[in-house]
Amino acid sequence: MKMKKKKKKRRRRRKKMKKKKMSSALKTSGHNIHLRTIAAMKFTHKQLTPTKRVCLRLKEAREAKGMTRTEMAKHIRMSKEHIEALEECQFDMLPFTALYQKNLIKSYIKTLDMNPKEFVNQFIHEEIPHTNKKTTVPQKKSYHFSFPNLPLVIKAATIGIVFFACIGYLVIQVKHIVEPPNLAIYSPDNGSVTTEGSTKISGKTDPGVQIHINGRSVMNREDGFFEETIPLTNGVNTIMLSATKKHGKTTTETRHVVYKKDQPILSLK
Repeated sequence: MKMKKKKKKRRRRRKKMKKKKMSSALKTSGHNIHLRTIAAMKFTHKQLTPTKRVCLRLKEAREAKGMTRTEMAKHIRMSKEHIEALEECQFDMLPFTALYQKNLIKSYIKTLDMNPKEFVNQFIHEEIPHTNKKTTVPQKKSYHFSFPNLPLVIKAATIGIVFFACIGYLVIQVKHIVEPPNLAIYSPDNGSVTTEGSTKISGKTDPGVQIHINGRSVMNREDGFFEETIPLTNGVNTIMLSATKKHGKTTTETRHVVYKKDQPILSLK
């Protein structure tokens, strides 16, 4: 009987020992899990976005360095108005693409001897929300000399060329209206003597000009050439030729032809 009681006590002790070991193992594993969770929470870094917009941070960085907008504009070869628009978050007022604005911010920060990476990333995050960050844009090599105002220069040059072309065209048109037409008489020579009862008159004027000979209209070709035969009277004949533009400007020429009937030809000098 005593042996049986001893065996029962041993079994009970063994069961209790197993329970204690299991409970201690569970506690240890639970403690380890808790420690891992705390460690994970401690070493998880959350990227916080700056409370101020990138444009305001640019302005503060410049003022902290004691640099004026005029000085910054000279350093990065940009107009003062564009610097003001950049610092006032008026990105729509900058006549550049988003990629060029990003490079502009990079040059701005490098002038202040600061790391531009944080500012550029904030600009992309705030001002270009639809940009695919995985897409990499090949960047050209940056040289010491740059022309940030080149688009404005091209635009101004184009406007200037168009303006002066219009002025030149108007000057030509006004000159064409104000100046009298050209009139060249090929025949007859002034003071010529003839025994024939008629003479041929030929010459040339500007296209579209009306020709009159002694008050009578004469047809001319498209290139301005005209030719007409008129009768002569015995003695000195005065021939009046006029070329008139549409706007009223007139050029006149006079020729004197002597008609001597059945007499030898003499030249007047």
